[in-house]
Amino acid sequence: MSTLSELYITMENLRKLNLPIDERLKQEAAKLEEDLIRTEILPEMYVPNVFNNYSTEI
Repeated sequence: MSTLSELYITMENLRKLNLPIDERLKQEAAKLEEDLIRTEILPEMYVPNVFNNYSTEI
């Protein structure tokens, strides 16, 4: 399971248990979410364009 999934599950479990989620926790979770997307998700989505290295004359 990815860390991002664990974050989402943890926040959902807190809500299901009716535990208070204060503003500081929401902010920290949002920051962690952003960091995880930037470091884990986006790099996996990047596909270099290998065709830019080749030129053909038409």
